[in-house]
Amino acid sequence: LKGDEWVLFQIKEGPCAIGCDYCYETPVAQSLLSEAMRGGKIPQTDLSRARTAELARFISTHDKALGLEMTVEEISSYFSLLQEAVISRAGLIGSEPTMHNHFVEILQAAESKGMNLLVYTGGMNLHKIEHPAIKWIVLHLDYGKLGTPQQLVQRFNVGELPSDTYMANVKALAAAGKEIHLRVNFSDHNLWEKDLILSFY
Repeated sequence: LKGDEWVLFQIKEGPCAIGCDYCYETPVAQSLLSEAMRGGKIPQTDLSRARTAELARFISTHDKALGLEMTVEEISSYFSLLQEAVISRAGLIGSEPTMHNHFVEILQAAESKGMNLLVYTGGMNLHKIEHPAIKWIVLHLDYGKLGTPQQLVQRFNVGELPSDTYMANVKALAAAGKEIHLRVNFSDHNLWEKDLILSFY
């Protein structure tokens, strides 16, 4: 490590409540759940046809038994290693890192070690990323989860997407000095989201 690397920490495993069907965490979660069932940690349940959102709910129900979150002590020790290597930045990813049960404590640990954080988020908990330790935000917008392309275009045309409340939160983060990057999933070949991106900015 030379001091200018980005080190990413997956502080929470398993799909988040947004429930994107293409989520890379879905096969990982299915494997972890099968192993936990075999070990008797959680009850036997047929999840072979469960969609991502259903897996997320099931994992949330058995959160403590599954142990799919990095502990505050563990992440704090990693921050110490980075500090010793004169690396002052790190990224928090998930699934959805803001859903970690001790997210605030992780941010406090980062601040105490002089870490500047990037948080990769689906934007479910924008109020949780106001912390001064967070300098960069990658905001993943997947409007395809909200309806068909036709419905979404209609909502956009009448000014419902993005909502005023959501944009007020985003503007507050920008005003607080956060650097915000967008990652956008396009829901169909017409790429209607390009208008939404221009509106967003």
